Amino acid sequence: MHNEHVDILIIGAGPAGLRCAEVLGNSGLSVLILEKNKVVGPKVCAGGVTGLAPEEDLPGDDAVRFYKHHVFVNGTERVISLKHPIAMIDRHTLGDFQLNRLKRFRNARVHTDNKVISVNHEYVITKSGGKIYFRHLVGADGAISLVRRYLGLKNKFYIGMQYITPKTYARCCWVVQPRVLRSGYGWIFPHKKFTSVGVYFNPKLVPHATAKEFLRLILQRYSLDHPEAKLETAPINCMYSGVKFKNIFLAGEAAGLVSAASGEGIAYALTSGEDIGRHILTPDYNFEKTYRLLQYKQRQEMALKVLDSAPIVLQDIMFMIFVKLLTVERLRNYFEGVG
Repeated sequence: MHNEHVDILIIGAGPAGLRCAEVLGNSGLSVLILEKNKVVGPKVCAGGVTGLAPEEDLPGDDAVRFYKHHVFVNGTERVISLKHPIAMIDRHTLGDFQLNRLKRFRNARVHTDNKVISVNHEYVITKSGGKIYFRHLVGADGAISLVRRYLGLKNKFYIGMQYITPKTYARCCWVVQPRVLRSGYGWIFPHKKFTSVGVYFNPKLVPHATAKEFLRLILQRYSLDHPEAKLETAPINCMYSGVKFKNIFLAGEAAGLVSAASGEGIAYALTSGEDIGRHILTPDYNFEKTYRLLQYKQRQEMALKVLDSAPIVLQDIMFMIFVKLLTVERLRNYFEGVG
């Protein structure tokens, strides 16, 4: 047990934390990332990344990119073609990619298997009992963020539930059935060596058991069931309450920077991590990229609010209309945020 002093302490070595540390590389500031897990990267995540994330922030050769998406609304299929593909990225691969980029900088360190158990505005206490003092603290510690809890912020959780099956699949599919999942959806996201098959839903509207049964039916219907497939479940925090709180920052899912409509979070994590790093270096910088993404998050969630407030009998029709509108490039760009 010992005490330590750093300029920037980042809790969480996910996309947000690692991107923030990279921006601070060679800055002359001491940067320490604490990661509670023994391995950087793995997380319950389908791995879909839209064009909101810059290509240079993604591992190019290790991602599978889909321009065509097959959307099924109550069994009726419609194909949507995107100008910018959605990339499917294994979180372990993304973590390795970011760690390798961070190795260029001597002022940034990553300590794994080092859980933070207590936080205040001056220091944190780790599971070993040591205190780490900081000038700036970045909470990039996910949906159940200890830093967010210390700040007293509320949460709004959706649920992601998936099976990772070793079977591969040729098409990227979205499965919508409002009478079962309401405004949620099922997905089939193919990766290079496996396929993520899952459901995303609002637990206030859909029971876990209902969502799990819907997921089981998707596996059977598309012949993706496999004895090695394991069920994974995780909460997704979508309530944004700000990025900066004096000398404490929140990034990615710890900040609620996830679209409640789609569950997308990787692009938001990368962008908010970058913006926090830039703001620390140049305090006049005002989180411009993050605020731009917030516009699209708000647009998507406005549409989600309309869907959720409609009677179930109308949601089928509304989803069909919405999916049809997404085939119009200008309207799709309005909601996606990419042109």
